Amino acid sequence: DDEKWDLLLDQLTVDEMTSVVNDAAYTTAEVASISKPETSDPDGWYAPACDTHRSPFAGRNFEYFSEDPVLGGKICSAVASAPKEPRDDAGAPDE
Repeated sequence: DDEKWDLLLDQLTVDEMTSVVNDAAYTTAEVASISKPETSDPDGWYAPACDTHRSPFAGRNFEYFSEDPVLGGKICSAVASAPKEPRDDAGAPDE
């Protein structure tokens, strides 16, 4: 629990919270009440789903690497770090 988090949430309307959660994909809308600007991520690259919690109600379980937290963490770390490395046009690391 953090008082700052509660203070932030208290400034949002239910419609604003719903918009931030439901309408976000490659952009997020402006939330004027907390001075949050609109954002955009045109390349659309998202980090992998590293969550080890599985549920039949979750729709993206196919993206998870492993239920083993050590193995999943190592694989996820490698995948998330890869875009930081310079690449040639074919996607291979530059030498």
